[in-house]
Amino acid sequence: MNKIYYYILAIRPHTLILSFAPVLLAVLKAVNHGCKDYFIISLLFFTAVLLQILANIINDIGDFKNGVDRGEHSGFKRVSALGLIKEKYFILFIILVLLTVIFLGFILVMRGGFIILIIGVSSIFFAFSYTLGKRSLSKTGLADFVVFIFFGTVPVLGSYYLLLGKFDIELLILSFSFSFISLAFLSLNNMRDIKKDSIGGRKTLAVRFGKKFILKEICYSLFLSFLIPILYFLYLKKYVLSLILIIGLLWIVKMNKDIAKSKREDLNAFFPKFNLLLLFLLFIFISYLYFFI
Repeated sequence: MNKIYYYILAIRPHTLILSFAPVLLAVLKAVNHGCKDYFIISLLFFTAVLLQILANIINDIGDFKNGVDRGEHSGFKRVSALGLIKEKYFILFIILVLLTVIFLGFILVMRGGFIILIIGVSSIFFAFSYTLGKRSLSKTGLADFVVFIFFGTVPVLGSYYLLLGKFDIELLILSFSFSFISLAFLSLNNMRDIKKDSIGGRKTLAVRFGKKFILKEICYSLFLSFLIPILYFLYLKKYVLSLILIIGLLWIVKMNKDIAKSKREDLNAFFPKFNLLLLFLLFIFISYLYFFI
């Protein structure tokens, strides 16, 4: 099989929308408010996706080195654990992605200044510290908090600030939907991997508090991802948008019931559904920005 396919597996394409969607929302609002710097916009998208890829490939080899992944995995294939790519080439791949992120990030920092520098450095730090180190985020249970912040609020507000030099309260409110969807994504992943993580010494919230707790976290996260924009659009008297999202809550109720009844090996089927929820919310937000304001 072509080696390129193994590198594609390593970057975990099904997760990349989590980094792309928040940036897209911020970019569309910035463009709507007069931003026309399409070169910086292109670099912004590319850098956001590369940061997600960096975190994914570090996690791949980090879990293998830590003994969490041992070849068999209930989730998606782990390239390092299965030996599909030689370690020296995989490390070179990480270095290449890291250097590209640093290069592109330098250009963005020249545009956005100190705040963008802090966001960039923090993003790289958390990409490494999620898996690596004795006090890694995945071992302490702090990963949930970091994912909530850095896969919703930070990319939305940071992207808008980069392009227009200011923050936006409306984007802050809408960004929480992305944060909660990303948190649900991580929680589902941890729920699936409770047994493996427990054996490997990873103290995720799922390992610490059990399946019932993590089911509630998924349920509440999905519910809040819709409830927040529903309340906001009701406040703005955008009743059509609120009604559409209320109908969408029925989808979430059914999905939560299905997750609760599913076996561990069947949970992977819900990741694409979470992505659809994210795209649905993104569509609603874009519709609001361009047709309801």
